[in-house]
Parts: sequence; C-alpha cells; structure tokens
Amino acid sequence: MRDATRAFATGRTGEAIAAYGNAGMVHAADTRDAARAALIERWDAERQAEPARSRIILTHTNTEVAMLNQAARQKLAERGELGRDVTVATERGARQFADNDRILFLQNERGLAVKNGSLGTVEQATRDQFAVRLDDGRHVKVDLKTYAHVDHGYAATVHKTQGMTVDRTHVLATPGLDAHATYVALSRHRVRNALHYGRDDFADESQLRRTLSRERPRDMAMDYEAAAPASAQGTPTVPSRATDSASSSTSAVRPAADTDRVSMLRAMIAARLSAPRPTAESKAAMAAAKAAPAAERDYDNGAER
Repeated sequence: MRDATRAFATGRTGEAIAAYGNAGMVHAADTRDAARAALIERWDAERQAEPARSRIILTHTNTEVAMLNQAARQKLAERGELGRDVTVATERGARQFADNDRILFLQNERGLAVKNGSLGTVEQATRDQFAVRLDDGRHVKVDLKTYAHVDHGYAATVHKTQGMTVDRTHVLATPGLDAHATYVALSRHRVRNALHYGRDDFADESQLRRTLSRERPRDMAMDYEAAAPASAQGTPTVPSRATDSASSSTSAVRPAADTDRVSMLRAMIAARLSAPRPTAESKAAMAAAKAAPAAERDYDNGAER
C-alpha cells in the first residue's frame, strides 16, 4: 500500500483511508458493538490461519482496549488454548491471567530489559509471578510484587504502540481518533491491516475519513493512560461514549512541539519514499569501501567521544 503510505506522509489522511478502503481493508458495521465483534472474528480467523504472524488490536481508549482484550481472551478460552485463570493484582486493577495469555508491559524496567509497550506470552501464571516468553525470544520472570505494570496484550491503545511494528493490525475506529493517532495506528503493520468502524459513530466512510483527518490536541490523559475500571474478577465495566464524545469535540490548537514532531515524521517518510534506490554500481562501490584495509580509511576519533 505504497500510495497510502505516501498520502499519510504528506498529511492526506483521508486519501490514505480511501486507498485502504479500495483495497478491502475498511469494514463497516451498524454499531460499534457489531464492529468490535466483527474485528474479533477477523482477528481470530487470521490468528488460526497464520499463527506464526505477529498481530495487535488497536483502538483509542483504555476502556475499549479492556473490552477487546476480554473478547479476544474469550475466543482462546472457548478453543481450550488458555490454562487455568488466576486473579492477579496489577497497577490497572485485578486481572485474570492464564498460561498462554498474551501480556503487555506498561512501563520500562531495566532489570527485566522490557520497555513500555513490550509484548510477550505467559508461559506460566501464578498469583505472584509470571514466566514470560517475550516476542524477541527472551525469557523473563516477572515478580508481580515488585513489578505489576502489566495488562493483557491482545489489544492496546494507539498511544502505547508508537514505534511498534507487527505483521498484522486490527483497528477499531472511534470518534476520539485524530490525524496523528490514525497515522500511527495504520502504519504499525508489515503485511496488512483492517480498519473497523460502526455507523453509530460514523455515518459512512466519508465521515470516517473527515473525522480521522482532523488535527487537534491530545485528548485527556484518561483516554490514553487511565486504567479501565475492573471488578475483582478482572472484568471491565461497560464503556461510556461520553469520553470519546467529549474528546472528539475538543477544538484547541495542537501544541507546537506536537505539531513539529508530526511534521518531522511525515517529512522523514516522504524523504525515504522519494530517495533513489541503490544501483548495482553504488552497491559495488559500497562493498569495495567496506573491504578496504583499515590503514587506508580515515577515522574521526573525536566522534567516539
């Protein structure tokens, strides 16, 4: 989808979404609830068809993330793919985890060598400790008494996945998304993405494009970082549309620093797309330079300082 990438890089979000729509990657449903259910069905079907592929579900608010995580876990439980649930205390409240659950790390931790946004699979879950196989292949032991910044890792907010790249993404669009968040959400994939929306949020794809093309400031912290309320059994409460509606009506100007960062990202992608591809001659010259004896090379040792 090079056309969509070029459109995003130059700020033409509506055109990028149209390109995805023409490629069959935009899916409408009558309601957000129906869109959420369709997303989970598509995610589950692709997960079974290509289990080796990496994937993530993305949306705007933590409340929606909690519901998507629960729905995804339910699919695995129905197929007998999860172990016995144990209730654990996390920074976001009580959660139920089991062997083979997906896990998302929410805070950098040097001792575990994990970052905010790291993903893995729980190999063994107890009330106080997880044995986790990270997606980079490493194995870590997580002591929940000292590090409880974890949540289920099937779905995450767009904000949490900046810098992440996976094979497939599934995005649930809600009115709180803006142009920057949409760009992040729809550029996390290597292979393919799927964008789902409900007509109770967006009347049609044209309104979807207009809404997701808006430039506006970041929403309230609750949209990105506040924990989704949970019961003692780790079940998220039913989300309120008030948060999304309130955030979508915000009309302040985006802070200059945030605008500069978005512009820089777009400029970098545009430059990369327009850069000439290396020729056979340039590749040969590069190989010859690398093979040259060390004595013939010039070094600026000051660069090491």
